[in-house]
Amino acid sequence: MKFRKMITMTTIVLAVTAASTIAAPTYVRLDAGNSPAYLATIVQVGGVGDPLPQNPIGFSFYTYCMELTEQFTPGNTYEVTVSTSAKYNNQPGVEDPLDGRTAYLYTRFRNGDFDSYLGDWQDRLQKAIHYIEEERNDQASNEFVILANNAIANNEWGANQLGNVRVMNVWKQGRVGLWDARVQDHLIIVPIPAPGAMLLGSLGIMVVGYLRRRKTL
Repeated sequence: MKFRKMITMTTIVLAVTAASTIAAPTYVRLDAGNSPAYLATIVQVGGVGDPLPQNPIGFSFYTYCMELTEQFTPGNTYEVTVSTSAKYNNQPGVEDPLDGRTAYLYTRFRNGDFDSYLGDWQDRLQKAIHYIEEERNDQASNEFVILANNAIANNEWGANQLGNVRVMNVWKQGRVGLWDARVQDHLIIVPIPAPGAMLLGSLGIMVVGYLRRRKTL
């Protein structure tokens, strides 16, 4: 009985520790990289519930903006969440789902498929993303727009397919979700969380709920 209690308490301690990290914020610094592609660097991760699973502190990647009119300050560190839509888009409560064509282009960008392109191709890619996300209406002949449309038409990519591409919603620190704390929405590749991490996080939540009901926490 004593041994069983010790195992139970050890499980609870581990689970509570995991649960305590779920609400921890994740911070990313955004720097002027190879404009208009910005360099994002993970500064702090949030543990089991981290929105950027398996991406370590110090990991950097190039990203593009989803919105044309929302601004951030290069060099600043922001709190981030991850979803499948841009938040608010200059209108409180409004969400703009990530377009599958944008996911296709960003996947190919991160794979290095466009590295051999000439001229200001990164600027053209950013304009294509803004066009696809309905932030502008003057890029119908943009080569990247045509490339993405053809990928859908030829069944190379699904119209609603996102792959591992997600939206990194960027907020002022400590004010996630607030209308006046929105900064910008960027593209990101998010690995699938390890099953063990997901299980541990769920276990932690259940144990904390149980202990609260017992009024022991």
